Amino acid sequence: MTGRWRVAAILAAAVGGGAACADDPTSPDPLDAAQAARVAPRLAVMTYLVATASWGRSFFDNFLPCLERGALSYVDSDRGRRVWFRGCDLGTGLVIEGSGEIEWAAAAPGPDREPFCTFGPSATCATGFRWNGTLAITIDDSVTVVLADYEVTDVSVTVGVDTIQLQSLNVLIAGSNVPMDDPALAAELFDATGRTLDHIPNPSQSVSALSQADLHRLAYDGISVLASFLLDETQEAGRGDHVHTLSCGTSSVTYDAQQLPTITSTWNGCLINGLIYDGSFTMKWGRWDISQNSFDAIRLDVSGTLTVGGAVPRVGVTSLQVLMSNADGGGIEGTLGVRLTLTGTGGSRSLAVNVPVDD
Repeated sequence: MTGRWRVAAILAAAVGGGAACADDPTSPDPLDAAQAARVAPRLAVMTYLVATASWGRSFFDNFLPCLERGALSYVDSDRGRRVWFRGCDLGTGLVIEGSGEIEWAAAAPGPDREPFCTFGPSATCATGFRWNGTLAITIDDSVTVVLADYEVTDVSVTVGVDTIQLQSLNVLIAGSNVPMDDPALAAELFDATGRTLDHIPNPSQSVSALSQADLHRLAYDGISVLASFLLDETQEAGRGDHVHTLSCGTSSVTYDAQQLPTITSTWNGCLINGLIYDGSFTMKWGRWDISQNSFDAIRLDVSGTLTVGGAVPRVGVTSLQVLMSNADGGGIEGTLGVRLTLTGTGGSRSLAVNVPVDD
């Protein structure tokens, strides 16, 4: 059984709540001491980074990229944050799938509970948190284990005026005590320096090479990067038509009669959040059903001749749409319906998922 299908079977069994038989081939092995020492630092630092991530501006910041591949989403909760890992590759052969909650506060109404770090004259951060939830961890694409909980203690940070830098922490995991004292690791988990379009080879450039984790990555980056760029230009319509000159290309912004922007870009290997964009393309709102007091749906439309690679297999894209819709009848807070539709070399791919969001 391959690592991918093994993960699916393990998570299905965990959600179902049934006990696996001793000879069940999908029954995961427990973390041994060597595995715990390998998994703990990167997993603990990544969950720390989620705990301290942006408090945001609507649902555009409910997502984070993973180092090599995949992504995650998060939402505030009474005790901390709930997190969904989607094929999150943390590097060094560690891939995380599953969901759970980072807990650092006593139960309190979500808006009233303290953030993990507070700033001001007496800037401080919490000294620890617990993880509760089912994670399937694949190691070197061969061994998969399930982890239900771990605890992070002795969090040590350097706090600036509006910045924090993790120095060290300690992880209690699978009966082992694993210290982490590498101040560079937090930055390393987002460092894609030197990445190329062919980081994940795909000579045919066919979109069929995209995994479910890749589709989540493209959908989430479509929201948090491309749609956020378009939203910024929507809010700055008063500037009129203008051009952005980037280190890797140009983006020209024009406005229609409704003061909605179209961004026409020529990018040469632009590296953003681990993804690389190369080619000439336009972005606009294909749908804009939003007002000051209500939100129904918006849709990002991208079209042109675009090559995307880096944190996904290199693919040729002619159109990409990300529809963000109000999935539960509430306001912007609640459940966001996300539908990705991508067409390019070799055909089309799609993804539809409901994502809890906040802010």
